[in-house]
Amino acid sequence: MHDGQDLGSSYRPEELVYFKEDPRWAQQVQELKRVLASREHVPKGPELRTRRVAKAIANRSKSRGRPKKRTRR
Repeated sequence: MHDGQDLGSSYRPEELVYFKEDPRWAQQVQELKRVLASREHVPKGPELRTRRVAKAIANRSKSRGRPKKRTRR
């Protein structure tokens, strides 16, 4: 839309890819995969939970020394 005018559903700029059948689709998908492969992995969902549980178990099993005896007053 430009200047508030409705350009209709037939308006499609040439530089945009609208369907997977467009030959540019595969090129852009490959470019996206290349960019994402260069980024750091960020764990989500189940993977994050697995790490959190493993850390909690490891912290629980660490030796904390002998518990101190209680003294009555």
